[in-house]
Amino acid sequence: MQDVLERCLKLAKSATSKEVKEASSKIAQVDETILRANKKLKNLFGFEETSRPAIVAHVGELERERARLQSLAKYGEFGCLSFAPFSWRDAKTKYPRLAIFSLDSPRFEISAQVEMHDAYNGDYWVPRRRYKGKISPTLPPVIAKCYSDVLERLMVTAKEKRKSVFLATSYVGLIPDETRAKIADAKKLFKDIFIIAEGKNWELTEKKPKVFRNPNAGDPLVAGFDGTNLWVIDAFNLTSIERLIKSEFTA
Repeated sequence: MQDVLERCLKLAKSATSKEVKEASSKIAQVDETILRANKKLKNLFGFEETSRPAIVAHVGELERERARLQSLAKYGEFGCLSFAPFSWRDAKTKYPRLAIFSLDSPRFEISAQVEMHDAYNGDYWVPRRRYKGKISPTLPPVIAKCYSDVLERLMVTAKEKRKSVFLATSYVGLIPDETRAKIADAKKLFKDIFIIAEGKNWELTEKKPKVFRNPNAGDPLVAGFDGTNLWVIDAFNLTSIERLIKSEFTA
């Protein structure tokens, strides 16, 4: 496994079976405390109104703790990934060290695209450029913001060139059957499933390429997003198409 992914996994937090069990039992306690606090809020005397903000803030803390415990109880068997590695950059190129893919496409792309529109200048309509940043696949905001610096640099380049610019990378290979089975099970639990791989062989172009000249092969991670956190489902080696054909489709 590449060094960047090894470092990523080292930052992942894994829970013990004891911690998972304790989380399940604590959820009821936190629920009861939230119920009491909300009941108190509904029955405050006018004299006590100055205490409302503090109680509301405490309820917010309890609700966040409940969400954490629920995730731990439900996904505790998986390691919880840190979002920090998505902000790691290559020292020379400033390109991302990690790329993130959906199950629907082997392509990860960050772009600043030019859109033409008509603007009225007071006398007549004139064509104007409008620049729009985009990340594909669509990522949860908490992950997408980790790439905001790259997007900002592309926006500057696009405005300087007055053209769209695309920064993208892709992978080639097949997911092993064992990992595919884990993904099938994980789909029942997680909101989204992503493939996380080392960001390399990036291509910077002014037109969206239809075919990649240098697709990558490697050993990515597959992770599930529960709406708040990313959880490691599996780490695997991509199977080359040539090897699969020789091993399974040769008479």
